[in-house]
Amino acid sequence: MTKKQNSYPPTNEEATILEYFRKSITQKSLYHSYLFVGADSRLLENLVQHISQSLLCLQGAGAPCQSCQACRKVKERIHPDVWISPSILENKPLNISEVRDVIGEASLKPWEGNYKVFFLPHAHRMANEASHALLKTLEEPPKHSIFLLTTETTNSILPTILSRCQVFQVGSLGNQETERILIEEDKLSPSEAAVISRLSEGNISLAREIHQELWEARPRLLEILCQEKDPLALGEALHQFCGNKKGRKSSKEKAKALLTHLSSLVRDILFIQSHVPAEKLINQDYLDSLQKVARLHSPKRIESFLDFLLEAQHMVDCNVTISLIWENVSMYLSSDTLR
Repeated sequence: MTKKQNSYPPTNEEATILEYFRKSITQKSLYHSYLFVGADSRLLENLVQHISQSLLCLQGAGAPCQSCQACRKVKERIHPDVWISPSILENKPLNISEVRDVIGEASLKPWEGNYKVFFLPHAHRMANEASHALLKTLEEPPKHSIFLLTTETTNSILPTILSRCQVFQVGSLGNQETERILIEEDKLSPSEAAVISRLSEGNISLAREIHQELWEARPRLLEILCQEKDPLALGEALHQFCGNKKGRKSSKEKAKALLTHLSSLVRDILFIQSHVPAEKLINQDYLDSLQKVARLHSPKRIESFLDFLLEAQHMVDCNVTISLIWENVSMYLSSDTLR
């Protein structure tokens, strides 16, 4: 059993989202799958708790009363109709075993409420095997099941998962407002601002960090990925960049950021192979080059590489030596896996 979740008053942004759910519940117009994107995991957990209470509150008004038995059980994490990933306590990605548990639980009717609610954190770190298993349930969800996924970024999530979810940005200004600020206040070109706002997913602080410290590495990532030059140069170049003393980020933080950017390129290739409209791509300015890569490799191989990049990000979290991580990335690129 997971530990009791501390509860915090909803922020203005959360209140807006909760009002949306109140209307959806009372009007019976709920989706089955929701994805909440934000950097503050505590804020996301708090939001998911309030939504779960809204769905299961015995008052039935579409908003949590916070005093009924159902609301109290959700807060204490003992409600039988709320499934919470055990990995949340260890900050680990959802694994295939847990996804199978979700599938089994989703097939059952609710015990006490009108819905069964599934809280799936760290969706961006799910391996392909877990993602595909979950996708089957999201494609044909039981009518009583609601899936609440959270993620730091959508850059590493399979397009088929994204297409099944209604997405909410939490704790960000949004892409359009961030783009406007970058143009008007930071004097970036419209094309740069557009790409950076998408990479940062509307987070102005992250957007400025990307421009100041990571933007220079982006063409190099594309060069290695798309032009198929000596893949061993990738490890050397990125390790050198991550070890650069200039800037505020540590080598570990830079490595994670660069892996995330590389993941966004690979994700866009998957989008292209899935015939997703170009306006949905993050790296729209690299469309021609990405289309070239999409034609060269099968979706299965691209998905395999994305899965590998997710594992590399987990290696960073586990404090694996940065040079070893880039060596593994380079070896992967030089193998026959992407050929």
